[in-house]
Amino acid sequence: TVITTPTITDSKATVNVKAHINRHIPHIDIQHAYKKILVENKIRNAKGKVVASSKSSVGQIKVNTHAVNDQILTLRSPTLWSIENPYLYTIETTVKVDGKLVDRLTNPLGIRTVKFSANNGFELNGKRVQIKGVCLHHDNGPLGAVANRRAIERKLQIMKSMGVNS
Repeated sequence: TVITTPTITDSKATVNVKAHINRHIPHIDIQHAYKKILVENKIRNAKGKVVASSKSSVGQIKVNTHAVNDQILTLRSPTLWSIENPYLYTIETTVKVDGKLVDRLTNPLGIRTVKFSANNGFELNGKRVQIKGVCLHHDNGPLGAVANRRAIERKLQIMKSMGVNS
């Protein structure tokens, strides 16, 4: 699944969801050359409420081939993702074959515009943002190089309190 937001304004955001549907079946099921496939996308806000949805038929896909399902959803009055408010939507993509659910995928979605220019540098949602980073090593002191989720979160919280944003 590839998700893009080609148009973002204060009043709406256009969300393009491109799902690649592959049809692989065992050799014993080869006589079923075609299936009817329905792809549905739902965008949920941070509270879980569906705020946009779309569905369309892929039609029929031959055995061991694939198809691309391209859907455009419109999100009204989007809440923009920012450093101060990292608001995330969720996109749920479901695939049904002959009415039976065969696949479900969820992806996070942050609605934001990003721009780089010679005059302003980095802009997020039309506002200049000074990029402030550090040389942050992978290790966690006495914990070593183990990937300890809470230790990584703590390190990032400390960095953010210092003003780091990248």
